[in-house]
Amino acid sequence: MITTAEGTVNLLYAPYLDGYGYPLATIGTLAALFAILRLLSRVPSGALYRPARAKPLLVAWLIVFTLSTSGFFFAGGLLPLVIALTVVHGFAFGSLGTVNLATTIDLAGGRRAGTVMGWYTAGISTGYALGASLHRALSGVGLHGELPSNNTMLAMRKVLSHEPEISASLPPGAREVIAAAIDPNQAARPATAAELAERIDAINDEVL
Repeated sequence: MITTAEGTVNLLYAPYLDGYGYPLATIGTLAALFAILRLLSRVPSGALYRPARAKPLLVAWLIVFTLSTSGFFFAGGLLPLVIALTVVHGFAFGSLGTVNLATTIDLAGGRRAGTVMGWYTAGISTGYALGASLHRALSGVGLHGELPSNNTMLAMRKVLSHEPEISASLPPGAREVIAAAIDPNQAARPATAAELAERIDAINDEVL
């Protein structure tokens, strides 16, 4: 749910700022703050973590995340408020991810921590990446159409401000598999790359 909410914010952030007349360079700079604050949040949130503090930390950061997400609606596009909300939102999301990961490792008894970390982080993005690649391979176009190759900022703006579109030229089975792989709800995606591969195998006759 948290990842879905964050994905939605990232998707709407650029058009939100564009609607208030922000120039492209400013939109790109503000969007970069999300990633910077996510990264900066890892050390302090990890240092604060203790198994006994897991629930209070998760509740506290979830409240901050929710308030900062809702705050954009009331900010009215005012730059100081937008900057403050962006900083708080990015930090809260990074902290939630850190605490969630630490809690997952604790629930596993600390065994195979590296494996748990790998599966946790990979599971968030693998399905979407594979789904997007499959769409390109089968249809010849990306989920966001043709992106400008000579302007990274314009390409990012198009990706962030447009919903992915599955090509109507694909067979129904392929469309269904890709839709599942890129579903904004992480829980609805194939749980592993192996599961996605099995679903792709099942439609081989349809797409070949």
